[in-house]
Amino acid sequence: MKQMIALITLLSLVSAVSLFAFDPMYDNFEVIMYKKNTIRFNAYLDYAMASAAFDSSGTKTDYSNDGKSSCIRIPVGITYSVSPAIEAGLIAQFVSKSMEMTVNNTTTDYSGSGIGDTWLFAKFMLMPDPTVNVRVAGKLPTGPWHDYYEGTAANDELPVGDGQIDLELGLNGRFPITAGRGSDPRDDDVIAAEYSLGFRYRLNRSYSYEIAGTTTDVEETPGNQLLYSLGPKILISPGKFWGFLRLAGYFGIGDPETKTTTNGTSNTVKGDPSSIMYIQPGFEFKAGVGFYVNGFLQYPIMGKYHEADMNILFGGIGMKFGH
Repeated sequence: MKQMIALITLLSLVSAVSLFAFDPMYDNFEVIMYKKNTIRFNAYLDYAMASAAFDSSGTKTDYSNDGKSSCIRIPVGITYSVSPAIEAGLIAQFVSKSMEMTVNNTTTDYSGSGIGDTWLFAKFMLMPDPTVNVRVAGKLPTGPWHDYYEGTAANDELPVGDGQIDLELGLNGRFPITAGRGSDPRDDDVIAAEYSLGFRYRLNRSYSYEIAGTTTDVEETPGNQLLYSLGPKILISPGKFWGFLRLAGYFGIGDPETKTTTNGTSNTVKGDPSSIMYIQPGFEFKAGVGFYVNGFLQYPIMGKYHEADMNILFGGIGMKFGH
C-alpha cells in the first residue's frame, strides 16, 4: 500500500510540473554567424535544484511529502556553417536526476541517468545589422521514459526524457544601443539588447501503467509554449569580457489535457497553462582564439504550475574550427 501511495504521489509530482527548465535553445543561444565551413563545438554543465513549485495562483509552495529534487545536465552541441548566413546543428545531452520524498515517515530516493532528448536545428540570417536570425528546431524523444511511466522501471528510477516530439519556429538577434570599441565580433556594441523568441508546438504522447493489477491507458495533450530570453549584454573589457542580464522563461498556450482509460471507462482532465520567468545574471569570457567560456545563475521570480528551480550553468561556447 505504501508503494502504491508513493507511486501515485510521484507520478503526480512529475506530471504536474516540468522537470527543470534548462532549455538549450534559449539558455545559451548565440546570435553571431560565422564564415562558411566553420565547425563549432560547445559543452556545458548545468545544475538545478528545487524543493518548491509555483501553484495555480503563482504562490511558491513546498513540494508535498518533503519532496526535494535536483538535476545535472551536460549538453554537448555541434554547429556547422553552411554559409555566412546559414548554419545547422544538434544538441545532445547527458541527464542525471534525483528526487527524495517521504511517505508515512519513510524516505525514498529516486534517481535516473542517461542520454536525454536531442535537439536538431537550423538558423538563417535575415538581417546582418541589426542582426535578425530565424531558427527552426525539433526535439526528438531519445531519452528513456517509457519504463518509468509504464511502471516497468525499477521502483527508484526516474525518466531522463519526456517522450514527446517538439517542433519550434523562432527568432534571435541583437539591437545595438551604443557603438563598439574592440576587434572581436562580439565587440560590435558596447551595450546591446539580445533576444531569443519562439513558438513551440508539443505533440501528444501516450503510455500505460499498472497499479494493483489494474491497467490504465493515458493520452496526454501538452500545452504549447511561447518562449523568450532577452536582456542587455555589456562589453566590460574589449575582446575579453562581457556581462549580461536576462529575463527568460515561457508562457503556456492552450489547456493541457490528460485522458485516462481504466477498465473501459474514460476520464478527461483539463489543466491550466503553465508558465515560468527567471532572472539570469551571467558572463562571457574569451579564453583563447575562438574559445569562449560563459556561465550564469538562473533564479525563478514568478510562475504557475512549474517547479521553482534554481539553475547554475558553466561551460564553453564557440570553440571553432575552419575559416
